[in-house]
Amino acid sequence: PADLAAIRAVVDAVGDGVLCVTNGNVRDARDAAEALETTGARGVMSAEGLLNDPALFARTAPPTVAEQLETASEYLALVADLGNPAGYRSIAFHVRRVCHRALEAYDALDDLLDGASLADAVAVVDRCRDYASGRAVFRADPDAKRRAADRKTKRDTAKLARRRFEERMARKAKRAGKPLDFYLRDGADPPTPAQLAEIRALPDDAARLDRWKRHFAQVCFNFLLHPSGCARGETCAFLHASAPLDDADALVSG
Repeated sequence: PADLAAIRAVVDAVGDGVLCVTNGNVRDARDAAEALETTGARGVMSAEGLLNDPALFARTAPPTVAEQLETASEYLALVADLGNPAGYRSIAFHVRRVCHRALEAYDALDDLLDGASLADAVAVVDRCRDYASGRAVFRADPDAKRRAADRKTKRDTAKLARRRFEERMARKAKRAGKPLDFYLRDGADPPTPAQLAEIRALPDDAARLDRWKRHFAQVCFNFLLHPSGCARGETCAFLHASAPLDDADALVSG
């Protein structure tokens, strides 16, 4: 957690001649107001808090479930208008962060994660809005909750595996006297569409895998090259990164 007393000491030491911005511990609107009052800073910033509530600085209290769903709908409308070159995984990530309470309450998280298009995400959010407003009646499914719990356990296991890999690479870089993220950068960028075409054109799987390991070792081979994608799905510890677009303004929805 941020040491707001230390930030206050800095603000007092530099005086009005330097504009100070406080950072840390800002999860909702009340935290933002408290940080400004405690530190005397002229501004406040947030990272994780804004992922959970992009309207954080416009609120005076934490959002209700209905307000979270409204924000998610506004985000999806922007995606429909402006596009999202990062693809569906990015769309699902942001919707999940913004309205996680509703997704979990209405057993809708797996439907969001299993989607493939902007329309799929919109349908999930609209269904949750119907439940939250009373326009539709939600009936809990114990089996769905068990499946969701099992999938969460698998996702957490994959995250732990990835974190341990990153820690090993950081230690390796430290021993070699390199920046801590040196080996994490190596092989983390996905292939371009042209590079993918070159790999697909290689004569056999062994040659394709060899090329992949030499250039894209951290990216999931099956996710981009196997006809059925990666069977591990969200439990895979490799990066499920889409190939960069030739046209960055195009909407990618899966």
